[in-house]
Amino acid sequence: GLLLGLGTLLASVREDSRCSRELKTRAHLCGSPAITVQGDCKAVIDQMNYKSKPRMMETNFKQAIDLKDRIEKECAQGDGNFTISFEHIPREMNTLCDEACQQAACEKQHEAELALWDLIQKYQSSHSK
Repeated sequence: GLLLGLGTLLASVREDSRCSRELKTRAHLCGSPAITVQGDCKAVIDQMNYKSKPRMMETNFKQAIDLKDRIEKECAQGDGNFTISFEHIPREMNTLCDEACQQAACEKQHEAELALWDLIQKYQSSHSK
């Protein structure tokens, strides 16, 4: 789920500079040039925060770090500072991601990416009211 999300975000930032500007604008409105990725897998979040070392999933960890670094670099252009942080949340509080991951397990990657974007848009519209 994390690799799919970071990959989709990077593609959007690269394809549409408006996406990069919107990420920076939202982050600055919250008080810092950063976004927080929340996840319900404590082991993965700890690894992304360098609190533990990956054991069997080192390749995926390296890919995730590379994607994170590339997103930060794309979004930092101009003002030189943008970070992505990671926060653990319980699964019952992470229904959006859980639903997207369940869909991703059942669909082809392209269909899962479209479903993920649809869920993100639904989440944003339900929280912007």
